Amino acid sequence: MKKSWLTILALMVLSTFTFPSFTLATPWTTVGSTGSIDESDLDEFATSGSYLYFKRGITGAITARYNVTNPFDFHPVHRYWNTLYVSYKDPGGSSRIQVYLRSVDLETGSHSTIARFDSNDFPASNSVQLQDIWVNHEFDFLSKAYYIYAYVSRTSASANVRLYALKLVGSVY
Repeated sequence: MKKSWLTILALMVLSTFTFPSFTLATPWTTVGSTGSIDESDLDEFATSGSYLYFKRGITGAITARYNVTNPFDFHPVHRYWNTLYVSYKDPGGSSRIQVYLRSVDLETGSHSTIARFDSNDFPASNSVQLQDIWVNHEFDFLSKAYYIYAYVSRTSASANVRLYALKLVGSVY
């Protein structure tokens, strides 16, 4: 009996190093209501529970930023996130949600866009949608910082556009 437990333990330890994608498939998530709102938009936005939306009667744009943190603290360079999910409501026509996954080089301060989501690329709906886009990037938290820039806009005060949540996840193949 003792020998079989040692065998199981050895296999578990070995699989951690042999198949790192299984151990590093941890997602990063946030809800729309937690973003840092641009100062120029402070009079335009409201939150309720998890989502970000416009105050009644307001049109324009709300810019929010979400810090992407590393849940792989023990592994600062990885390529395991390859999908960005956006949970939102966009009835279309007079509203739009754009989400940009961006990096900042810690030495130079230069910004670059890694992936871009646009609600106009999907069918409009009065219901909450969960859509995703492919992310082709190796995340390197040693030399870069990451954030999501979300831009929620509407030209009609009756457009019920909302940003509910964001998620970065890796598909394990």
